[in-house]
Amino acid sequence: MTALTDRMDKKAGDEMYSQCLTCQRQQPQATCEAYPEGIPVAILKNKVDHREPRRGDGGLTYVARINRFGKTMTHIFDEPTVRARYRNTGRRDIV
Repeated sequence: MTALTDRMDKKAGDEMYSQCLTCQRQQPQATCEAYPEGIPVAILKNKVDHREPRRGDGGLTYVARINRFGKTMTHIFDEPTVRARYRNTGRRDIV
Protein backbone atom coordinates (compact mmCIF):
# COMPACT_ATOMS: atom_id res chain seq x y z
CA MET A 1 0.00 0.00 0.00
CA THR A 2 1.34 3.41 -0.97
CA ALA A 3 1.59 6.02 1.77
CA LEU A 4 -0.66 9.05 1.51
CA THR A 5 2.33 11.39 1.30
CA ASP A 6 3.75 9.38 -1.61
CA ARG A 7 0.45 9.64 -3.48
CA MET A 8 0.08 13.35 -2.85
CA ASP A 9 3.65 14.55 -3.51
CA LYS A 10 3.92 15.97 -7.00
CA LYS A 11 7.01 14.89 -8.87
CA ALA A 12 8.31 16.16 -12.20
CA GLY A 13 5.98 15.05 -14.98
CA ASP A 14 3.19 14.01 -12.60
CA GLU A 15 -0.29 15.46 -12.79
CA MET A 16 -2.06 16.18 -9.56
CA TYR A 17 -5.81 16.56 -9.37
CA SER A 18 -7.56 18.56 -6.71
CA GLN A 19 -10.06 16.86 -4.45
CA CYS A 20 -12.44 19.60 -5.60
CA LEU A 21 -12.80 17.92 -9.00
CA THR A 22 -14.83 15.11 -7.47
CA CYS A 23 -16.92 17.33 -5.17
CA GLN A 24 -20.56 18.21 -5.89
CA ARG A 25 -20.07 21.68 -4.39
CA GLN A 26 -17.47 22.73 -6.97
CA GLN A 27 -18.27 25.78 -9.09
CA PRO A 28 -16.33 27.59 -11.85
CA GLN A 29 -13.26 29.75 -11.21
CA ALA A 30 -11.93 27.81 -8.17
CA THR A 31 -15.01 28.56 -6.09
CA CYS A 32 -17.61 26.37 -4.43
CA GLU A 33 -20.65 26.54 -2.18
CA ALA A 34 -18.37 26.43 0.88
CA TYR A 35 -15.97 29.07 -0.46
CA PRO A 36 -17.83 31.37 -2.89
CA GLU A 37 -14.99 33.92 -2.75
CA GLY A 38 -12.38 31.32 -3.67
CA ILE A 39 -11.26 27.93 -2.41
CA PRO A 40 -8.22 28.08 -0.13
CA VAL A 41 -4.99 26.98 -1.79
CA ALA A 42 -4.43 24.32 0.90
CA ILE A 43 -7.64 22.58 -0.18
CA LEU A 44 -7.04 23.05 -3.91
CA LYS A 45 -3.54 21.58 -3.59
CA ASN A 46 -4.69 18.71 -1.35
CA LYS A 47 -2.67 19.85 1.65
CA VAL A 48 -5.75 19.20 3.80
CA ASP A 49 -8.70 16.83 3.47
CA HIS A 50 -11.91 18.84 3.11
CA ARG A 51 -14.10 15.99 4.29
CA GLU A 52 -13.41 17.53 7.70
CA PRO A 53 -14.75 21.02 8.49
CA ARG A 54 -12.31 23.87 7.88
CA ARG A 55 -12.34 27.49 8.96
CA GLY A 56 -14.57 29.59 6.76
CA ASP A 57 -16.47 26.76 5.04
CA GLY A 58 -19.70 27.40 6.96
CA GLY A 59 -19.92 23.69 7.79
CA LEU A 60 -20.10 22.76 4.11
CA THR A 61 -17.59 19.98 3.51
CA TYR A 62 -16.73 17.73 0.59
CA VAL A 63 -19.67 15.82 -0.95
CA ALA A 64 -18.74 13.15 -3.48
CA ARG A 65 -19.95 13.79 -7.01
CA ILE A 66 -21.98 11.09 -8.77
CA ASN A 67 -20.43 10.06 -12.08
CA ARG A 68 -22.32 9.43 -15.32
CA PHE A 69 -22.82 5.78 -14.35
CA GLY A 70 -24.58 6.73 -11.12
CA LYS A 71 -21.64 5.75 -8.91
CA THR A 72 -20.03 7.87 -6.22
CA MET A 73 -16.66 9.22 -7.29
CA THR A 74 -13.67 8.39 -5.12
CA HIS A 75 -12.03 11.09 -3.01
CA ILE A 76 -8.42 11.74 -3.93
CA PHE A 77 -7.23 10.77 -0.43
CA ASP A 78 -8.81 7.33 -0.70
CA GLU A 79 -6.95 4.33 -2.06
CA PRO A 80 -5.67 4.95 -5.58
CA THR A 81 -8.22 3.84 -8.11
CA VAL A 82 -6.33 4.42 -11.36
CA ARG A 83 -4.86 0.93 -11.35
CA ALA A 84 -8.23 -0.61 -10.64
CA ARG A 85 -9.87 1.34 -13.47
CA TYR A 86 -7.29 0.30 -16.04
CA ARG A 87 -6.42 -3.15 -14.72
CA ASN A 88 -8.26 -5.01 -17.46
CA THR A 89 -7.67 -2.62 -20.34
CA GLY A 90 -4.24 -3.97 -21.29
CA ARG A 91 -2.73 -0.49 -21.08
CA ARG A 92 0.94 -0.58 -20.12
CA ASP A 93 1.39 3.16 -19.48
CA ILE A 94 -0.48 2.98 -16.16
CA VAL A 95 1.71 1.68 -13.35
